[in-house]
Amino acid sequence: MRNTRAIMTVVALATVISFAAIPYGAVAAPTPGKPALIISAGQSTDGLILKQVLTDRATKETIPYIQMAEPKDLSGIKTLIIAVGVSNKGLGAAGIDIDKEISRVRSVLSEAKKNDCYIILAHIGGSARRGGTSDQMSRLVASYAHHIIIVNDSNEDAFFTKLGAEEKISVISVEGRTQVGPEINKLISGK
Repeated sequence: MRNTRAIMTVVALATVISFAAIPYGAVAAPTPGKPALIISAGQSTDGLILKQVLTDRATKETIPYIQMAEPKDLSGIKTLIIAVGVSNKGLGAAGIDIDKEISRVRSVLSEAKKNDCYIILAHIGGSARRGGTSDQMSRLVASYAHHIIIVNDSNEDAFFTKLGAEEKISVISVEGRTQVGPEINKLISGK
């Protein structure tokens, strides 16, 4: 009887300690999956290119792409793939400036976080889509992202390696754009 009481006390104490170790309000991190959506952060053509790279040649199944996505477009989305790269020509064609684009992207990211979307930052534009406002946009997206996937040419100065370390997220670097698709598909399919 005495041993049983001692064992029950130890078990109760261990349970209290284990619950105390869990931060108040802690939630599990989102997991990637389908449905997914590709959006642009910077209005370059990289989002459209990414859609083509992610199209299944056998089934013709593709991931939808919305260039000027708004928070309402995230309804039911499990994985948000953000093609980062600022194009002044693209911003002009969309009739917006960089401040409006940053505001739009921030509102979409906030909604994605609220909806527990898994966020993938994809940078496929190489060194041509780096520097200045493109790097500013990458920093913004990385602060919400769960994964970064880039082409090697985008990381010649180790910018994304450092960004991944700062944000404590994984960075996958591949040789070219065609290798980005399989990496994203692995994440989404859980393989």
